[in-house]
Amino acid sequence: MMGMKSFVASGINTLQFATSIGITTTVSSTVNFKYLSFMYWTFRLRVCPTGFPYFDAITLLCYDVCAGGKYMDIPTLQCLPCHYSCQNCTAYLTCVTCDTAAYRALVGSACPPIAGYYDNLTSTAVACNSTFTNCTTCDTIPGVLTCYTCSMGTYLDPITTLCQPCATGCADCTSATQCNICLTGYTVNQSGYCVRPSCTDVNCIICVDPSICNNCTTGYSVVSGACAIVCGDGQLGGT
Repeated sequence: MMGMKSFVASGINTLQFATSIGITTTVSSTVNFKYLSFMYWTFRLRVCPTGFPYFDAITLLCYDVCAGGKYMDIPTLQCLPCHYSCQNCTAYLTCVTCDTAAYRALVGSACPPIAGYYDNLTSTAVACNSTFTNCTTCDTIPGVLTCYTCSMGTYLDPITTLCQPCATGCADCTSATQCNICLTGYTVNQSGYCVRPSCTDVNCIICVDPSICNNCTTGYSVVSGACAIVCGDGQLGGT
């Protein structure tokens, strides 16, 4: 125990206090000290036994090997916590295993989030689509959470950086006006829009191309890409 309670210091603005256990405390001010008052300080030196040299300040126990999520810091002989992203580590930022349940995977000596997840400064990564609807890839670089890619049927709006739905009939698009893949029954026109082709069969509702029908009006059924009449008995006409 240090029994000092107060003393006078003149003409200085920084004081250092050294202890027998190697800890130095610095007290500083923007102005020179004239009078300082202290409460009593108590220090305890914990010495771990041979064979269990690493002390854990959380459990107040000594270990031969530190528990998971902590590493053996040789200079201080302590069990210190790994970075929040690591499951196990050999140094604060040197991960050796990652928690797959936290949506992280080992890359070199780091545990970044897997694709479709982002780091929110906690151990468990967060899904991009929980923040941005239909977002498949996102990141917090440079410090702002941003979506980079979207799921099928949506596109990334460069102004809002949000995923917006493709136009009617479009299965995959790069913008509101440029479709890459159309839904069944639609074809891409020269303007990049998906449109239903004009069917040559007057009884056809949806056709793959003008001469091949996919869906017929009531009373007709598709037979070899054409609409055949269905009789009252449910049989195709001519059968």
